[in-house]
Amino acid sequence: MEQIVLLTQSGKEAMKMAGEFLHPILALGYMKEAQAPVSNSHDQRFELLALKWLPRLTRTQAKETTPFEVGEKHWHTSVDALMSGPALVCALRRVGAFVGLAEILKPQTLPDSKPKVDSGKLWRVMSSTPEMAYRQAALFFAEKDFVGDPKCRPALKYLPPPARRSRSKGDEIQTSSAESLFRFMQAGAEVLCTVLLIKPGVWTRNLPRILRKLDLERFRLVGMKHLNLIAEDAKALLSPEDEESLQAQSAYLTSGSSFALCLQRENAVKKLLDLLGPEDAKRARAANPSFWRAQYGVSSVQNGLYGSVSYCVAVRDIRLFFPEGLCGADCLALEEEEIGTLTSDPALRLETGRRRRLVKCERRRPAGFEQPQSLERPHLAALCQTTCLILPTSIGQGARLQLLGELVSKNFLVAGARLTAVDQSQACFITAILNVPESEASSTVWATGTAVRAPSSEYVELLAGWSQAVLSSAKLLLWEVSSHWLGPQQDP
Repeated sequence: MEQIVLLTQSGKEAMKMAGEFLHPILALGYMKEAQAPVSNSHDQRFELLALKWLPRLTRTQAKETTPFEVGEKHWHTSVDALMSGPALVCALRRVGAFVGLAEILKPQTLPDSKPKVDSGKLWRVMSSTPEMAYRQAALFFAEKDFVGDPKCRPALKYLPPPARRSRSKGDEIQTSSAESLFRFMQAGAEVLCTVLLIKPGVWTRNLPRILRKLDLERFRLVGMKHLNLIAEDAKALLSPEDEESLQAQSAYLTSGSSFALCLQRENAVKKLLDLLGPEDAKRARAANPSFWRAQYGVSSVQNGLYGSVSYCVAVRDIRLFFPEGLCGADCLALEEEEIGTLTSDPALRLETGRRRRLVKCERRRPAGFEQPQSLERPHLAALCQTTCLILPTSIGQGARLQLLGELVSKNFLVAGARLTAVDQSQACFITAILNVPESEASSTVWATGTAVRAPSSEYVELLAGWSQAVLSSAKLLLWEVSSHWLGPQQDP
C-alpha cells in the first residue's frame, strides 16, 4: 500500500550531501535494487510531496523527530543535536515507503559508518510508523505545502481518482476537488472491490482451494456467479497487442463456463494482481511458483485466472458481471460509483405453480467430468444426480469452505454457485420448497432453472435442517453440485 514517510536531515554535513542523497531515490529509484528488472525501477521511486529547510528545529519538533524514547540514555543528547544546526525535512510517498526508506538508510549513513548515538549526532532520521509520520507532518507542514505528482505514482491506477466525495461528520456527502494528504495519512488503506474471473476448465475442481486462498488473504466475498461469456464480453476484458492473440483468448473464454467473484478488502485491486502474477503462466512459474497463475495456468492464453488490472477496470467489470448489485459490500467507493446492494434475489420467482419436469437430454458435461454420459446407457446416466445446497451465512465462512472442500474431495463436481440475498417472502418460499417430500423434490425445478434433486435422504435432512436458518439470514450462498456415484458400474 502507498505510505507517506518523513525524512529529516540535520547538521551542516547532511545539508552538503542532501541533493546527492535525494536525487537517486526521487529520479531513478533506489539503485540498490538494480538487480530487479529495469521496468520495475519506476516502482522504486519516491514521490516528493513537500520540502522545508529550517535554520534549526524547535525543541518540540526535535522531541517529535528523535528516534529515542523519553527516559532512554541518548534522548537528551539527541534532542540537543537536532536543535544545534539546520535541518531539511522531506515528505515522501511510495508503496511500502517505511520499509523502502529504512533499507536505503542502512548503507547511506555519513562518513563514520553509523550515526554516533553516544554523542547524539543524528544525520538522517525517518518517521518509523504512520502515526509518527502524521504527527511530524502536522508540526512541519500545512495542507497547502503538499504538492503531489501523479507521474511518480505507479500505484495510482489501482486507486479511486483524487477528486472524491467524502463523508462528513453529519453523514452528508461532500465533494472534494483536491486530494487531502492529511486525510490520506489518517485513513490508511481504502477498502475497495475488484473482480476475479476463474476461467473455463479451472473452477470446477479448484474452486474450494481458490476460495480458501482468498479467505487467507482476507478478501471478503461480495459477489459470485457462474456464467457463459459471449464473444463481445470476452473481448471487452482483453487488450492484447495483436488480433491473433485476441481471437485465441476470446475462444478460450467462450469455450465453457467461467466463474466470476467480486472481492472486497483494503487495496483489493493491487493485492489481487500481486497474487496472480504475470499473465503468462510460464513466466509466472519462472518468477515465482507460488503465483496463482503459475499454479492454475498453462500458457499466456490459458492462464486460468483474470483479475481487474486497475480501479477503473474493476468498476467496469463489476457493472458487467454484477449489474443487479453486490451482497453486503458497504464502502464509500461503491457509493460514488453508484453500484447498488442486493436486498432480494432478482431471479427467484414466488409463483410456486411454475414447476417443470426434468427431461433427460444429451448435453455437454462440464470441464473435468471424465465419465461419459449417453442416452444409450440409461442405467449409468441415472447414477449421475444433481442437488442444490443452500448455505446461509450464519454457519460461517470456514464451515462453508470446509463443506465444499469435502464434497469435491468425494468426487462431487461443482456445477455452479452464486451469492445472493433474499427478502422475507423469498426466505419463506425457499423454506417451503426445502420441506417438500423427497419424491416431489426430485422433479421440482425453480424458475431460475436450478434443479432441486437429492441423491440421498441425508441431503434432504441437511437442507431441511438449514431451512429455518434461512429465515433469519438475508445473505445466502447457493451451491449447485453434481456427483458421480462411485459404486460398481452396471451395463445396460
